[in-house]
Amino acid sequence: TIPLHPKLIEFGLIEYTESRKKRGKKMLFDLTWSKDDGYGRNIRDRFHPYLDSIGVYEKLKKVFYSFRHTVHTELERVDTPIHHIERLTGHSYQGAKTIGQRVYITPREASELYDTLLKLNFDNELQHIRPYSSQQKTNTISA
Repeated sequence: TIPLHPKLIEFGLIEYTESRKKRGKKMLFDLTWSKDDGYGRNIRDRFHPYLDSIGVYEKLKKVFYSFRHTVHTELERVDTPIHHIERLTGHSYQGAKTIGQRVYITPREASELYDTLLKLNFDNELQHIRPYSSQQKTNTISA
């Protein structure tokens, strides 16, 4: 469990999730599971052509996983502890831990990581993103 960045809410993630639920969808995206690659290959294979179409894709440099790398880098640049970064990006921290860290310290709740998440600011990169609700209105009008 991780906190949602307010930009995701602003862009309509909650509306999008509710619309999926109304259509009987249980997952956030339509993904196919692969025994060898989990859900990763499906996402990568579908997302790379999109990145290429908008001029971002560079083989082995600008790929789907670049999002996670960028978040790691930006949080590290504002002196975020590595175990917070790992938690926010869906990894478990496997670094050297003391007995006290492994046994006695309860991981932070999502609400406690919210302030850390707010350190991420991609306003410049996201300025052309349209909220989900406006995309729906556009699709409804043109349909």
